[in-house]
Amino acid sequence: SVQEGVHRLTFKVREGQDKREAKHEYFDQLTYSYHVFVIKALDRLYNLCTAVGAISQQRIVNNILETHQMFLPRFPLAQEYFPEYTQPLFVLENLLRALTNIHAIYNGIDLTQYSPIL
Repeated sequence: SVQEGVHRLTFKVREGQDKREAKHEYFDQLTYSYHVFVIKALDRLYNLCTAVGAISQQRIVNNILETHQMFLPRFPLAQEYFPEYTQPLFVLENLLRALTNIHAIYNGIDLTQYSPIL
């Protein structure tokens, strides 16, 4: 349902919960709905495409690291859950990975120094 999708796309930190733990939980639950996962991927693509000049460099760096460590590693799981959508998920993953890598290079970030967080 639309209401469920909005609920899944809304990031929240529960009382007493660490923000990093909440992010981990948030990205995990995105993988349970193909449509929600794709909406998040398209939103992140749009955000990275329009980031320069629109948000601070620190926020761009945070988005790059979050995408690299927490979102991109969940694409194989989404492909496993939704095998009928393997090709569009593959395309989205590679577009997002390429844009993340471009921003990382531009901002002097060596992504090999940051392990995926699953």
